[in-house]
Amino acid sequence: MSKLSARQEALLKYLRHYIRENQYPPTYEEMQDALGFSSKSHVDYHLKVLAHKGYIEQEPGKSRGIRLTDKGWGDQHPMRPSGQVRLPIYGYIGASLPTWSATQNEMSPDEVITVTPDIVPRRDDLYGLRVRGDSMIDALVNDGDIVVVCPRWSGPLRNGTMVAARLLSSDETTLKHFYRGEGNTVRLVPANPHYRDIIVPLDDIEIQGWVVAVIRQYQGQA
Repeated sequence: MSKLSARQEALLKYLRHYIRENQYPPTYEEMQDALGFSSKSHVDYHLKVLAHKGYIEQEPGKSRGIRLTDKGWGDQHPMRPSGQVRLPIYGYIGASLPTWSATQNEMSPDEVITVTPDIVPRRDDLYGLRVRGDSMIDALVNDGDIVVVCPRWSGPLRNGTMVAARLLSSDETTLKHFYRGEGNTVRLVPANPHYRDIIVPLDDIEIQGWVVAVIRQYQGQA
């Protein structure tokens, strides 16, 4: 396998620095401005080379859909001396009726909080959403809590998994337990008997991630 060009080495170095400092990847515009690429198509070309050579993984169509692999980090994977992890918070998610919420692929975070690795796994793709509503109280998720979301997983999603789900027809998101329904449908099940299941066609839902941790009504600063 051929070596990286100078432009690709510079891009990889920039990705390492940006993600280490911010805990989320840059947009195409930020990469273009920082490295002087003449167009976003040139950024895309060099990203595809990095992906082909195993340095990054990409999610097509998402402006921040980049993740450095272990090869991409090399010996520079971020390990803070204090053992703390920085977690970006991206808006709100409904735990009652679905509500609109920006995601990490659409905007910069509202804030970044610092947590310890005993609370969240040490991954560079995790992000947080603040909960609005009480439909998940029997799962010990209350209004004002922060749910920590992992946007990538391997294998099929298991029934009962707590997910952040986007309803495509209304562009709204909701926090619920995921179940495969009858036929070509999905059931989003609350953890509160006062709320009904949400049943939607499979092609009307996008699972944005599954919940790996809950932070109880965090009141600190980043």
